[in-house]
Amino acid sequence: MNDDFMLGVQLKLKVVELVRQTMNDDFMLGVQLMLVGMSTVFLILCIVILLGKLLIAATNKLPAEEEQKKSPVAAAPSAIDAQTKAIIDATVAQLTGGKGRVSKVEKI
Repeated sequence: MNDDFMLGVQLKLKVVELVRQTMNDDFMLGVQLMLVGMSTVFLILCIVILLGKLLIAATNKLPAEEEQKKSPVAAAPSAIDAQTKAIIDATVAQLTGGKGRVSKVEKI
């Protein structure tokens, strides 16, 4: 009976050792997967940042559309009649308490 008991204890010890080894292997696999995943995400984010900076640099080198579309016809100011100017002046004076002044009126 003592031999059966010792055999049972030895079997239990081997099972516990096997479980510990398996858990240790699983833990190391988990850590390895975590490090690979985090490194991949970091690398992809660096690539996204680099591409964003390149896109901003390329966009800033292109001339603005407004500068290209300027025409000599648009440079001539359109004149407004005196009554309309007086109405605009009175409205600005009323809204600003007499502190505002109209310097230029353009048709958009």
